[in-house]
Amino acid sequence: TISSVETNTDGVVLAKGSTSGTASVDYLVVAGGGGGGGRSDTGSGGGGAGGLLTSIGGSALILNLSTNYTVNVGLGGAGGYSNSTLRIGNVGNNSIFDTITSDGGGGGGAWAAPTDATAGGSGGGGAYSGYGGAGAGTSGQGNDGGVGSSGINQGAGGGGGAGAVGANGRADGGGNGGVGLQNTITGASPTPYYAGGGGGGLYPSQNPKNNSTGGLGGGADGTYNSDGLDGDSNTGGGGGGTGQHPFANGYGGDGGSGVVILRTVSTTTATFSGGVTYTLDNTTVAGQNIYTITATTDSSQTVTFSSTVSSDARPVTGGSY
Repeated sequence: TISSVETNTDGVVLAKGSTSGTASVDYLVVAGGGGGGGRSDTGSGGGGAGGLLTSIGGSALILNLSTNYTVNVGLGGAGGYSNSTLRIGNVGNNSIFDTITSDGGGGGGAWAAPTDATAGGSGGGGAYSGYGGAGAGTSGQGNDGGVGSSGINQGAGGGGGAGAVGANGRADGGGNGGVGLQNTITGASPTPYYAGGGGGGLYPSQNPKNNSTGGLGGGADGTYNSDGLDGDSNTGGGGGGTGQHPFANGYGGDGGSGVVILRTVSTTTATFSGGVTYTLDNTTVAGQNIYTITATTDSSQTVTFSSTVSSDARPVTGGSY
């Protein structure tokens, strides 16, 4: 029989000594990056970074204990293929934690219809000028891609990143991918970047010709005369654009997979369903559990929280790292 009640630091009334109630959970949710445009006889655009949403610097989620919450890590979008009906890069897949949904990155543009880069968490970069526009980013999650150049080497635009728009294509090469954002949720040093845009490709017909760089946060560099480079796994980085002279069929770079990172006080434990791949770090930051979720088998995976202490001993994280 419950003989008394108390109010925890979140203002929730609990049974004395009970583990029912709420948990404060900080999060970083990054979606999969978009694929770069397929190899073609113009520069193809870099993929946009996956959308990025975080509680760091804001408010943590207050979640009920012993309740299932959806968790899903989005895969990166495949790069476009020049010998197909879809030469533009594919959009990345969304990442989800509870009510937080980050949008997959937009695909990079390419020659031959449809040519426009696509919208996403961050937008894909546009192909060589005259072959389609750049993709738009989702407000609060990322930025637009850059537009293509009309210069002799037909540089394509870089994909947008969480921290900046993708650069426009140049006469001598593709535009650089937009930089991602640093996030301190893991306590790692140096502070890592996430969600960088992929660099735009070029059509290397004359010197000078220069590859573009991907944005910090896993964005792949743009290339030419080869298949595109892939964005880094578990960053949401955009795939690299490419180009070819003389023309040859080939692929744009794939976008990097996303990631979901959750942070709780050490007395709160997360339990995941069987299709979740994750690591637990409870040593880097004293008194904190940091769960890094790198893959989920499908969209039905869940996480449940429990606590080992009564509410008067349960501090709040609060998004202040």
